[in-house]
Formats: sequence, C-alpha cells, structure tokens
Amino acid sequence: MKINKARKKVLRDLVEEKDEAGRMKKHEKWYWRLRGWSVLFEYWVIAFALPVAIILWLITGDFWKGLGFWAVVQVYCLSANFRGMSLHVENLVEWIIGETV
Repeated sequence: MKINKARKKVLRDLVEEKDEAGRMKKHEKWYWRLRGWSVLFEYWVIAFALPVAIILWLITGDFWKGLGFWAVVQVYCLSANFRGMSLHVENLVEWIIGETV
C-alpha cells in the first residue's frame, strides 16, 4: 500500500499530537466558545431564512433587501450542498477504484 504525503503528515501529526484540541490553550477557550455561538447563530438564520427576510422587509420597508437576503442565503445553501455532494462523489470514486485520489 502506497502512502502519499498527506497520509505521512497525518501519521506524523498523530505521533506528535498536533491537532485542534492540542493547539487549544486555556486562554483560547473564549475563541472556541465565540466561534461555536457564531456557527449556531448562522444555522438558525439559515433555518429561518424566509421569516428573517420578511422581518427584514418589514423593518426596513424595502422589499428588495428582504428578497436579496433570502436569495443570498439560498445561494449559500446550494453551494454548501454542492460541496457536500462533490465530497460524497469523491469518496464513492475512491471506494470504487480502491485508491485515495
């Protein structure tokens, strides 16, 4: 079995314990907590994009701002879905040919 450079680096990092948890120091916990809350906020905004767009329209009085917000969220979600599908296709191809791409 052939080991490429990426696998060698992963194995070396595992031996040297270089990972996200290893780099997270006590003084950086606030950063990870803030990052977690921002990701959670992003998920909620995406989940309720249409009501948020309607509220934005009602608050600003501009229909196009609400529609623009909704359109940007839809494009963001579609791009994330296409990225996820491409990763699944890549894993399927690797599984079929039996070698890492």
